[in-house]
Amino acid sequence: MNLLRWFVIVFLWATIPLAGGFAAADPGATISGVLGIELGDGSTAHGDWIRVLLTTEAVAVPMGDIPSDLPFFVRRDRINDLHLRFFVNVQKRMGNPGFVVATTLTTEDGSFRFTEVPPGNYHILVTFPAVIAGVKAAWQIPVRVAADPDVAVTLNSENVALPLAIK
Repeated sequence: MNLLRWFVIVFLWATIPLAGGFAAADPGATISGVLGIELGDGSTAHGDWIRVLLTTEAVAVPMGDIPSDLPFFVRRDRINDLHLRFFVNVQKRMGNPGFVVATTLTTEDGSFRFTEVPPGNYHILVTFPAVIAGVKAAWQIPVRVAADPDVAVTLNSENVALPLAIK
């Protein structure tokens, strides 16, 4: 019992602020966002249960020639190939120490959040198997966390990393 009392006294003494008080710990920033794609009728379909990564580095995004006048199946296959190559590039980096800072899943309204993110440069990354309303989508958006504690990101049809792929 005396040992427990001694521990409590030492613990309380260690947590009492000194003359200047404790410096407040910086809790880091919150990065919040929403992802979705615009459908042909002008509405937005949000992706739910889609994995979103916060990474310290960008990943090479494959490029390819995909003219709009290609037959549908040829065009779709080329776009699918780009998505697969991007996914492979991401998977090759996943094991690198420090590459993935955090990962989360979107909610049914397409929203996601990363909390307690230290200042720095990051990338929001979404890759295969991200399928929204039957459309394969991939994003890689740079994000800078600085003095502002809150950063908002919107991932949509306008800023996809690769062309949208119809299944």
